[in-house]
Amino acid sequence: MNLPHHPSLQYVKMSAPYTIVYDLDGTLVDTAPDLLHTLNTVLDRFGYPHANPDDIGNLVGHGAKAMLERALSVIGKPQDPALISSLFDEFLNHYVDNLTRHGSQPYPHVVETIDAFHKAGVAQGICTNKFQTGADGLLAELNLTHYFPTVLGGNALSVRKPDPLHITETVRRLGGTLDHAVMVGDSRNDSAAALGAGIPVIIVSYGYTSEPPHKLDADIVIDSFDELPGAIKAVTGRNLLA
Repeated sequence: MNLPHHPSLQYVKMSAPYTIVYDLDGTLVDTAPDLLHTLNTVLDRFGYPHANPDDIGNLVGHGAKAMLERALSVIGKPQDPALISSLFDEFLNHYVDNLTRHGSQPYPHVVETIDAFHKAGVAQGICTNKFQTGADGLLAELNLTHYFPTVLGGNALSVRKPDPLHITETVRRLGGTLDHAVMVGDSRNDSAAALGAGIPVIIVSYGYTSEPPHKLDADIVIDSFDELPGAIKAVTGRNLLA
């Protein structure tokens, strides 16, 4: 597969490991229970009605501040900057103390699949719009940190997905190259960033998105995480577990 090289970064093509870059929320971990609980706790403190669980696909994926802005829009409340700032501070303070308290956990087959890639020497990293403290804390509580030497949260750089530099910098820090990398995510942010970086993108169908997964410009869509090794082989021609 001939993939375009992103012009903004220079990569040394030597014996770099194959690199898998993952989104976090909705791809590796079902974080909806704790995100929604925190969101509704904050809305309740400010006297606003709760967000509906059915709206989670419209709320998650752009970071906590965007989540709050979208939640206010859904419930028909005004969005002045001072209000968003107050809600944001409350959200972060509550969420970091409740990252997994209400049931956030890896999706089925995630742990055994990333463990197999780890044992095979595949470089794995995370590129997420979740704020850095939340991403690091979540991985630590779920005992997943050791699988991901590079985790770039939404506030780690001056850009975030869908900007492709969020992905290319993740690959660079993993010691990888763009022609030996693939993105795995669940949303338009993931597919747009991967396409901009010139790498294949695999979308999971079970994540948080308001768009049908098959319309996200993915190279392939999978319904279960244990399909990932075969999907990577299908889009790259490489069996990473061989």
